[in-house]
Amino acid sequence: QRPDDKMSKSLESPKGTINLLDEPTQIEKKIKSAVTDNDAEVRYDVGAKPGVSNLLSILGAA
Repeated sequence: QRPDDKMSKSLESPKGTINLLDEPTQIEKKIKSAVTDNDAEVRYDVGAKPGVSNLLSILGAA
């Protein structure tokens, strides 16, 4: 998985998509298995930290 790639409707894996009708346990599993960056700093920087930035965007939309 590449967090800096744009989402595509043609992807085979359902792991990269959180659907509105997903069970809470499914959503939790998808979030926990999301690709992030390899350092401990949490900050929004799409260029340097695309994985963490993606998760922060999801959190901000919740």
